[in-house]
Amino acid sequence: MQLIQSFVVQLPVMIACAALVMAAMRKTGKEKGAGFIAAGAVGIGVIVIMRPLVSGFVMPRIIEGLPPDMLFYAYLIRSVIFSLGWAGAIALIATGTFLRPSAFEAS
Repeated sequence: MQLIQSFVVQLPVMIACAALVMAAMRKTGKEKGAGFIAAGAVGIGVIVIMRPLVSGFVMPRIIEGLPPDMLFYAYLIRSVIFSLGWAGAIALIATGTFLRPSAFEAS
């Protein structure tokens, strides 16, 4: 039940990612940077799906044999990996945004 609640809580992010991917795919091939925006949105969607799964299935198996003083480091490593994923996805979206021509430069 807790796993389902984790997905339901992140449903607005998934809907926003889907809308961003659809909007970027309509512009792919017509505007520079649309592919980067779509890739970043897909990356955010994957992170949002994977985080509850890792927390629910992977982390309990990792921490079951660890001494108590190492638990902090296990969760720290998980957080660093997901933070790097978020940073990469946001960097892709930002790169795609900067590559797009501005409205003032349009001919």
